[in-house]
Amino acid sequence: MLDKANKAVFSTEGTSQQTSKVLFQEGDLTISREHEFTAEIIKFLDDTTWGTTDTLYEHKKTEERVAQLQDPVLATIRIDGELGSMVVIERRKLLVGGREIKGYFFRYLVNQLPFRKRRLFGVYSQKVMELIVADELDEALFYASVEAKNHRSQNFLRRLGYLEQATVSTLGYSRFFPRRDPRMERVGSDEKEQVLQLLKKRYSQHALVHFSYIFQNDDYFVLKENGEIIAGCQAHPATWVVKNIPGKLGGLFLRWVPYIPFVRSVFNPNNFKFLTFEGIYVKEGRERDLVKLFESILHHFPLKACLIWLDIKDPLYEKLVNIGRHGLMKNFVDNASIKILAIPEKASEFTMEYLQSNPVYMSTFDFI
Repeated sequence: MLDKANKAVFSTEGTSQQTSKVLFQEGDLTISREHEFTAEIIKFLDDTTWGTTDTLYEHKKTEERVAQLQDPVLATIRIDGELGSMVVIERRKLLVGGREIKGYFFRYLVNQLPFRKRRLFGVYSQKVMELIVADELDEALFYASVEAKNHRSQNFLRRLGYLEQATVSTLGYSRFFPRRDPRMERVGSDEKEQVLQLLKKRYSQHALVHFSYIFQNDDYFVLKENGEIIAGCQAHPATWVVKNIPGKLGGLFLRWVPYIPFVRSVFNPNNFKFLTFEGIYVKEGRERDLVKLFESILHHFPLKACLIWLDIKDPLYEKLVNIGRHGLMKNFVDNASIKILAIPEKASEFTMEYLQSNPVYMSTFDFI
């Protein structure tokens, strides 16, 4: 029956409907395409614990986040009317080797079903995802990001035909007393096109390039010298609740951190507020000024910590790793990495070869 579900519910043309549409029903199980993030769905996402047994955390400010999604597709799985699982895909245009193709990023794949019902999640989530892929007739890239240590999610995606394409590493920076650099400016409307041209040049050899969240909330900042932009990046504020961190002393550390004033100001697991940076531009040889920009933006918000995600093949990654003064946050993100997986089924041979041999661009908005 699910194979005969109306494919129009996943149409890439979007829909003006505002009510959910049942795709499949069997006994007490219902799969629906939703057309809005209701209060129930937002709470479901807000209460979801992400990560692995090593590192567990909850995303907060979910209502604000989903309101900013560009073109989402949402499917839910309910048992006896109770929400148990959901799939959220964000559609976007991607640049791969200078060519524009359709992109489908699996932003959320969530399961909170009781243990005895979890097999249903695998069976029916897989079917929903297969329908979405089958409905696309043009060239498109379906891709997802998964923590490197989350082997269960990786195995689930591999059963759907996803293959590993890239490794994205996490860099952390923090300052107890961040200082503002007088060269920092927020980009004005008359400078946005100039910034976009700099970014297009900087990421011309990357795959999965899109600038959907650049200039969001007008939070793109630059350092200037004599009118020239020497460094720039987009800032996204985020809030997590950290439930677990790796190591034998991880649990003990989480219990005591909220009572250690200086450490708590950088990393409070009960209310971890930080920035993420994307759309990073830096003039060749000025990487240390880029780190000064990070610090200056922290001062602006004001916050103490930031996270950055970069493909390990990106030349900027090694340069930033080797620049000192990462601060306390370095200790919390060492060895943290994310795998990027994609389905070759709807993509051209050129796209897949380019993806495997070049660094990928990942919006940090996708991780918060």
